[in-house]
Amino acid sequence: MAEAEKTQPKFHRLEADERREALINATIRCLARLGPRATSVREICAEAGVSPGLLRHYFEGKDDLVAQAYLHLTSKLNERVESFLLDQAQPPESRLEQLFLHILTEEWVSDEILGVWVAFWSLQRSDERLSNLHRVYNREFRDLIGKVLEELAAEREIKTNIRLAAISLSSLLDGLWLELCLDPDGFSAQEGIAICRSWLDGFLGRDVHDGMRNAKA
Repeated sequence: MAEAEKTQPKFHRLEADERREALINATIRCLARLGPRATSVREICAEAGVSPGLLRHYFEGKDDLVAQAYLHLTSKLNERVESFLLDQAQPPESRLEQLFLHILTEEWVSDEILGVWVAFWSLQRSDERLSNLHRVYNREFRDLIGKVLEELAAEREIKTNIRLAAISLSSLLDGLWLELCLDPDGFSAQEGIAICRSWLDGFLGRDVHDGMRNAKA
C-alpha cells in the first residue's frame, strides 16, 4: 500500500500535464483561427475538449493561458534553433544554412503560424507580460545567431559589431518569413534562402552574388 501511495501522485501529475498542454495547444489553434477577440475561454475549452471550469484549475485565467501559450511556442522555436546552431560537430556556415531552411520552409511558413503570431503581436500592445516575453524571446534568438556569427568572425578575423550583425540577420529572416506567409507567390522559399546566403556572403566579405547561386524561381 505504501508503495502504491508513493506512485499515485506521479499519475496525477501526468494527467495534469497532458490537460495543461491540451489547453495551451487549443489556445494556439483558436488564436490562429479566430483571432484574439473571438478567442474566449469557452472556445478554448471546447477546442481542448474540457469543461470551462477546468481552465482555472491549471491557469490563473485566460490572460495567463495566452501568455503560457506564447512561452510554449517561442520556447519550442528557440530550443529547436539552439539544437543546430550550437552543434559544434557542424561548421558555423552549415548551422546558419540550417537556420535559413528551418525558418523559411514549411514548418514555420503557414497560415496557422502566421495567424497565431499576428494574434500575439496584437495582444502585446496592451499586455505587459506578453510584451516582456516577446523581448526575452527576441533577445535569446539574436544571441543564438550572434554566437555563430562570432565564431565565423573569429575564424575569418573579421572585425565587426556582432550584436548589430545578429539584429540585421534576424530582422532579415523575420521579414522574409512574414512576406512568404502573406504572399507565397511573391517569391519562393529557395529565393528567400538565397537572399540570406547573400547576406552571409556580405558578412564574410565574399561576392554577394555567390549567395544567389542556387536560387530557383
